[in-house]
Amino acid sequence: MSSDPHEDSDPALTLLRDALARQDGEDLARALLLATLPPVPSGDRAPVLALALEASWHTLHEDIARALQVHRDPRTVPALARAARTKHAYLAYDDSHAFARKCIWAMADVGTTEAHAHLQELAQEADPEIAGYARRRLARWDEERGRKGA
Repeated sequence: MSSDPHEDSDPALTLLRDALARQDGEDLARALLLATLPPVPSGDRAPVLALALEASWHTLHEDIARALQVHRDPRTVPALARAARTKHAYLAYDDSHAFARKCIWAMADVGTTEAHAHLQELAQEADPEIAGYARRRLARWDEERGRKGA
């Protein structure tokens, strides 16, 4: 039993932290499911999900990016920006850059000036797919304002 009373009140957060500490992909998948069930309180979940997004020992990166899009937490923007540039070996078959696209969508849906700035940087990437996804989100920034967290 945890000594942190807030942690015990959020089983998803407890399982997320434990799965990360043990590098347990199965528990991470369970925690991810719990962390995205409605209602989705961001609280401390989103930053822990951002840590999981950048961990290399699992194969749930696309699912985590999607969960972070749901959370729309500004604290996750730097991790999403770094992850959009990350190439995971297990995703090498995917020429469409689906993982980068999900990270870019998640950043756009956060909707902060920091997210906008990171998208502007990604729009200058050498990889034309990543740059194109970022440019599309920037081009639709104002149209999509209603879906943004900020």
